[in-house]
Amino acid sequence: MSSIKKCYNKGNTIVFIETTKGYKFGGYTELQWCGGGYQTDKSTFIFSFNHKEKYKARNNNHSIHSQNLRFGGSWPEIYFQVNFNKGQSYDDSRNTFLLGRKLTDGEEFWDVKELEVFKITYI
Repeated sequence: MSSIKKCYNKGNTIVFIETTKGYKFGGYTELQWCGGGYQTDKSTFIFSFNHKEKYKARNNNHSIHSQNLRFGGSWPEIYFQVNFNKGQSYDDSRNTFLLGRKLTDGEEFWDVKELEVFKITYI
């Protein structure tokens, strides 16, 4: 997989993830992945293709952590391990978007089959 640094200073991005067990989900943000810390934005959301649902932030917690394609705050719904071939979904009452690890039907850890990030340009 390509380096996360290729995403730095890019805003308006959409992330697509497919796990080895067939879960398909991702997230969108207008914020820049800048190698910094937490950022909050009302346009950020995550989604599940398997459940055909979109999840907007349900609290004022952080939308993204701009250093590692993390969606959610300290207990993120989408979190990648260092080499981006494994991920984790937290389930905590302080989650930013949703409870119950709905993106992966309750599984906390998942293996990445494919990860793609696209920059969206509006014309």
